[in-house]
Amino acid sequence: MPEARVKTIRTRQHAAILFAASIWAAGCAQENPTDVGGSLLPGGVRTYEVILDPTRFLLSDTSFGGYSDPRAATFFVLARAFEGVLNANVIATVTLPSVITVRDSAGNARPDSAPVFFGGRVIVTLDSLAGRGPDNASLRLFRLAEDYDVASTTWALRLDTGNVKLPWSVPGGTAGSPISSATWQPRADSLTFRVDSVTIAAWADTLSPVRGFVIRGETPGLRIRATGVSLVIDARSSIRRDTVFTTTITPPTARFLFDPVPPAAASNIVAAGTPAFRAMLRLKERLDTLALPCLDAAPGCTVRLGDASINSASLLFEPDTGPAGFSAEDSVSVIVRELLVNPAVPLERTPLGAFAATARRAPPPGSSSRVVEIPIGEYIRQFTGGNEQLPPSWLALVGAPEGASFGHVAFKSRPRLRLILSVGTELRLR
Repeated sequence: MPEARVKTIRTRQHAAILFAASIWAAGCAQENPTDVGGSLLPGGVRTYEVILDPTRFLLSDTSFGGYSDPRAATFFVLARAFEGVLNANVIATVTLPSVITVRDSAGNARPDSAPVFFGGRVIVTLDSLAGRGPDNASLRLFRLAEDYDVASTTWALRLDTGNVKLPWSVPGGTAGSPISSATWQPRADSLTFRVDSVTIAAWADTLSPVRGFVIRGETPGLRIRATGVSLVIDARSSIRRDTVFTTTITPPTARFLFDPVPPAAASNIVAAGTPAFRAMLRLKERLDTLALPCLDAAPGCTVRLGDASINSASLLFEPDTGPAGFSAEDSVSVIVRELLVNPAVPLERTPLGAFAATARRAPPPGSSSRVVEIPIGEYIRQFTGGNEQLPPSWLALVGAPEGASFGHVAFKSRPRLRLILSVGTELRLR
């Protein structure tokens, strides 16, 4: 069969187990006292590999996006013309504390409602393995010049209630006067931006309508992933004027804004990322009747999948390039789940069902690995042994968990199916 590649795999231990099971089964059957073991005994087990082209088992595949909200992400992204298209800024509103706790000369903790803030640092903690860009890439910290709605802001809009839309004067967060800059190096674990006393005083002014900052990449080709943004401020206490106290503030309204947004659908296989994608695969409904080639047999010899013993089954995906600017920043965990298709529900809104595979990490772009293998043995075994309740014929490839990565995993359309089958032969005693 030209659509399937067959390879022998020796499994003596598996053969011995099936042989012993057959002996036990023969002993349970009714026999003539003069018979020795009955008329048929297993003569061995042949195990071999079959790799099926997608035309044998797959009807279609497609991908849809929008399954996670960037505002709910547990990370931030900073980018400047990454892969020629992606820009991403971090914005935050700053609220300085009105009271700090200090210890007096006796060592007692006391509230101080009149501290004097005089300097600080914005610290961005980084995922050291998820940054890509040129050495000595530059980033800059600016004062935020326009207020925004944290629940609805986007790259283009600072407010979007549906009925009211207010654009940023400068998309990505309108920047005011520059504060300081920082330099990124590959595998760096943090960035530090110095903040002067004038800026700290402006942020401490409760009458100011805008108190915050924008962080923006300046060097093209840069994309880094941040795990946290915090403001460390220095203050002199009114209780102990000779002592400098340091307070760390994590801005509760920090967000990252990016442009462009990935397309809502893709013709190839795309999964994970932000907003998250799901790839949906439609398999043939009766895989149990699928005729597979025999091993070392006459031309035309086949064995039904439903009659075979399946040791393992897995989908083989070949990596591909995804949307520009959204290549995976690191290896990404993906998993296959059943898709509970209902004719009354649009395919892109179809809920996920049970897990059909264990999670596997897809390698990042540039990896030497050319195939990603995702096991689906438990799912395929439901088509064997005369099972009358066949599983859903739709599967979804999703991130594990969804929204945990910014970049997407992309594969070439139409994966292959790898099967490891065991088939027993029989010897007639004479």
